[in-house]
Amino acid sequence: MRIGIVGAEYRQYQGKPDDLTYRTATFDEEEICRNTEKKRKYLIIVGDFFIIAVLFFAYLLHILGFLNIISAAFLSIFLIVAVIGLIRSILDARKSISYEVADGILVYGFESSDSDSASSSGRYDRAAVWCSDQQVYLPSVRCSMYKAYIQKGDELLVVRGNRGNGRKPNYFAINKDLDAARKDSKICLTK
Repeated sequence: MRIGIVGAEYRQYQGKPDDLTYRTATFDEEEICRNTEKKRKYLIIVGDFFIIAVLFFAYLLHILGFLNIISAAFLSIFLIVAVIGLIRSILDARKSISYEVADGILVYGFESSDSDSASSSGRYDRAAVWCSDQQVYLPSVRCSMYKAYIQKGDELLVVRGNRGNGRKPNYFAINKDLDAARKDSKICLTK
């Protein structure tokens, strides 16, 4: 992920999602938050397919006699990255029990820096958010928003998903315009 430059006007207000005061999400907001979390579960399937593809490619190289130390090293690196990504996806896919939200404004959106489908689909993976009511700037909040539905200065909701039993909360951002947020949270496996 590319780290954006924090504007001078926000540096003194930089904080964490824990610094915000949240309100309970409405029924519609909660529905969108639930769908957004469900969408992240599909990354587990993508990770599984990537691991299987790397192992299959290694098997083909072995059968064809092209498997040497250099190709084995590259395949090992791809496999390690895939396993780490799968573990992160599994940890992120835990369901939240309840949701709380805080108002914010999109300062900057970050696209995925790796060459996966997210970067080619015009989607922001992280957002810099300014919460003017509470005077807190969040330099990087996870999100899944299509650039077609949001622009710099648009209103967002920073969400804290309570996972219960003392587990770490799930923080992410959604579009405050509920119609656009519904489009963002729809599960689309193709472009």
